[in-house]
Amino acid sequence: MEQSASLDKLAPALVKAQAALPAIHKDSTNPHFKSKFASLDAIVDAALPVLHANGIALLQGGGPSDDGSIEVVTRLQHSSGEWVQSAFRLPLGKRPPRGGVGHHLRQAVRPRGNAGHRGG
Repeated sequence: MEQSASLDKLAPALVKAQAALPAIHKDSTNPHFKSKFASLDAIVDAALPVLHANGIALLQGGGPSDDGSIEVVTRLQHSSGEWVQSAFRLPLGKRPPRGGVGHHLRQAVRPRGNAGHRGG
């Protein structure tokens, strides 16, 4: 995880946001295990208003990395300019992915994309 030089304003805002987060309804079912879970849409829908009320934006983007995988970066950006972010890589394997790299990047980012955008 990476962060700005200071977290003096972001850290207390995150504590307030976490304290205010509601319980999230399990709105989806895993057909294989017959278990219930909260969909990513339900999580984002519950979290974004609380983050925004505390001056925090959720940002996400990505692209190809040096090793040929896809790197997705998620950042929590505070209105003060302070931030924390983390990245993860999605390996593509030896064969070109069906639908191309762009398709896989859109699928990795889309559910959480740009502060809750649900576009396709």
